[in-house]
Amino acid sequence: MVEIVSGSGIDRILSKNEVQEDLATRLNRLRATDARDGRIEIRAATLARGLEAEALAQAENQGPAADLESDAATRQPRFADLVGNAETVNRALEETQGVDRLVTAGER
Repeated sequence: MVEIVSGSGIDRILSKNEVQEDLATRLNRLRATDARDGRIEIRAATLARGLEAEALAQAENQGPAADLESDAATRQPRFADLVGNAETVNRALEETQGVDRLVTAGER
């Protein structure tokens, strides 16, 4: 059996065996490319799992004390924390917000 294949303007005559060999070569290239891509994906997933495990291990080693330190460093201090005197805070709030914040000793 003979098949005529056109390539670059030149007609080539190939036997049926050569056509099958060309097809097998193309399929082998596709399989090799797919296998290579699969290996790359596996390597990337393995690397990502390793990085995730390392980050989790570091978080476990630091413990809750480090969390408290980082929270305290990022927390905005309240106005009352800055002043430390309740009467001064109440007076400042009255002046800035127009709200009567005076509390008698009996109501506390």
